[in-house]
Amino acid sequence: LDCDGSIIDSRIERTRNNGSGIYGGSVDIIRCVVSSNNGYGVFRHTGDIEQSYIVGNMVSGISGFQNSDGGVVRNSVIAGNQEWGFISSHKNVLNCTVTGNRQHGFNHHTGIISHVIFWDNPQGAVVNSITPVFSGTANPYFFQPGYWDFLNNVWVDGDYHLTKNSPYIDAGDPNYANDPNATSQDMDGNPRIVGAHVDIGAFEFQAAWEGDDFDAVVVIADHRVV
Repeated sequence: LDCDGSIIDSRIERTRNNGSGIYGGSVDIIRCVVSSNNGYGVFRHTGDIEQSYIVGNMVSGISGFQNSDGGVVRNSVIAGNQEWGFISSHKNVLNCTVTGNRQHGFNHHTGIISHVIFWDNPQGAVVNSITPVFSGTANPYFFQPGYWDFLNNVWVDGDYHLTKNSPYIDAGDPNYANDPNATSQDMDGNPRIVGAHVDIGAFEFQAAWEGDDFDAVVVIADHRVV
């Protein structure tokens, strides 16, 4: 798919013949699922990506090809891609969760990396890239981690909301609200800052409103890639 404008609330899946889900263009990708494509999830793309899942693609999640892309990735999950989460990209990445990609989370990345959770990317979090800020590789205590089904060579996606023991709750930049790339909402559309400071990752821990006794039923879309 190569276009301009916006793609909202859509699924871009299962392209064939080495096809990427999004190829080129300056389209903004908002609340979308880009998954199970036979090439890259997003390739040489200069628009923004907001509140989206880039998961289970056959190459890498997002590639700029010699850093020829641009834009911002906010409040999104990049998970379970066969190679890197980000490769040769110049996008600024803010409040994202990068997990389960079979190579590094980021490789040859020249854009800003801020408030990002790196978890279970087997080759490591970041290589040959700009130094991340307010980010980390500690166990995030997801509600339900995704995992690789190696018998069938498929990624089974998880639920990346933080639970109350997560070290990423209130761990962000105290001056986050002044960041020009910042947003007022998390991936679910809930308030981005709850509690003392902003959280790290795609989802803000909303239980801070009520304390540890808060009970909630989290309803998420089915992003299982099988």
